[in-house]
Amino acid sequence: MSPTARRAGAAAGAALLVATLFILGFAVGRAVPRDTSASHAPPDVGLRPLVVTAPPTAAASRRVALVGDSLLAGGSLDDALTPPADLRRILPGVEVVNLTVGAETPGDAVLRVRALQLLRPDAVVFWLGSQDALVKEDPAVFLRDYTVLLDRVAAPRVVLITPLPTRDAPAGSAQPYIDAVRRLGARPGATLVDLTGLISRTDYGADGEHLTADACAAVAGRVAPSLAGP
Repeated sequence: MSPTARRAGAAAGAALLVATLFILGFAVGRAVPRDTSASHAPPDVGLRPLVVTAPPTAAASRRVALVGDSLLAGGSLDDALTPPADLRRILPGVEVVNLTVGAETPGDAVLRVRALQLLRPDAVVFWLGSQDALVKEDPAVFLRDYTVLLDRVAAPRVVLITPLPTRDAPAGSAQPYIDAVRRLGARPGATLVDLTGLISRTDYGADGEHLTADACAAVAGRVAPSLAGP
């Protein structure tokens, strides 16, 4: 085996190990009692708790980790039509590691932040808040947990995507969570990707919660420029 092949194999093994730790953290985290003063959602039933790694290649110059709920995972779309796959197509040479988990919230992600740190990504994309809006989480708790999460993530670049309401949600129901993410996007080292005006009611799939393939591609297209360059 050539040295290049050995390095690629070792990197693939390391990414797979970290992804496994992340999903184990998901299982353990769901079993850890949390603040009972606020409601916390159960995992999405019937949705894939995706933890998928793209095999790294010797040509991959950077590693980007994706942390979010089933919106970022692509819901029930074929893998090739999801935002992670879209980003891989748009950003050749960048290793995109999908650490999304159905019904993910900032409070849940905090419980698995060590696995994310072990991955040593060059950038982390967070798309959180839609689940919190769906279950009417206290916006103050959402902001607190998200702040703790970002404080513990050691990555040179952090990209924050504003959350989306479900298609039939009352007008303005997601606004407190959108405002919180905008506030966090002003942190040093953070880049805000604001989806306001990008997604309409016709961009949702049949379940009214997840996006169509075209809408996922549009989101990836808006996120990609934040990940371009060194």
